[in-house]
Amino acid sequence: MKKGKKAKRNVARSAVQVEETPQWTATEEHNQDPAHWVIMTGETPSTLSQRWSSCHDRIDALVFYQDGKGHPWREFSNWYLEKHWSFDFWLPLRLLDIAGVTEEEQANFAPMVPCDNSEKAIMLCKAAVMGDLEMYNRIAAAESPKAAKMLGRRVALDAGRWGDVVCGVAVAVLRQKFSSSSHLRNVLLSTGDKILCEATARDKTWAIGVSIKMPEIYQFPHRWSGCNVLGWSLMQVRSVLAAEEKQNQEMSSEWGAQVAGRIK
Repeated sequence: MKKGKKAKRNVARSAVQVEETPQWTATEEHNQDPAHWVIMTGETPSTLSQRWSSCHDRIDALVFYQDGKGHPWREFSNWYLEKHWSFDFWLPLRLLDIAGVTEEEQANFAPMVPCDNSEKAIMLCKAAVMGDLEMYNRIAAAESPKAAKMLGRRVALDAGRWGDVVCGVAVAVLRQKFSSSSHLRNVLLSTGDKILCEATARDKTWAIGVSIKMPEIYQFPHRWSGCNVLGWSLMQVRSVLAAEEKQNQEMSSEWGAQVAGRIK
């Protein structure tokens, strides 16, 4: 019995280590403007890998992979598509500054692009932070996640620069995605404090590098061969949305109490 309680405490401690409230760079007057939703996570794929490798406890993992109809947690995939759903993706302006794009040249980059999948938004960020206007425009016109990904591979890439910003980009994109729909928001919040993991052996950056069919491995982060950028980013957004929901509930309760007091 005591052994079971100890394991439960270890799972909870692991969750705290990987889910922290992001530090948003948005200034107070712009905190409702998605174009300013760029965060200073202090994380890169490399530092995330180090985090996971230091976690030897068994975790309460929620794994996902496929984006097709009928697959559980398909909403978490960057290739997720749903009829009649899309979101207006606002490019984080900081990415163009990092690329050294002049203020005059920045006007050529469409500040908002309608996206029906988050893969497209991430590839737009990839082109923007490299200052690649031609590929940015071609990605903006992409009609599927696959097409956006293939075009993203043609961006003239500075791997070091992309590595420095990719975690912040992922969180900024996913915040816009999951803020755009009550369904998506509720699905993400319903996961509680579980550790979210994209489980596939095919991807060692965005996923954990382990198949979804291998629970004996994916439940132990130190055995992963991937960085789990997507799972980690989803948890960051979950933390932000949960804090927003709590604040809204507190404000609603306070308002209700004030109204009740006036009626009396």
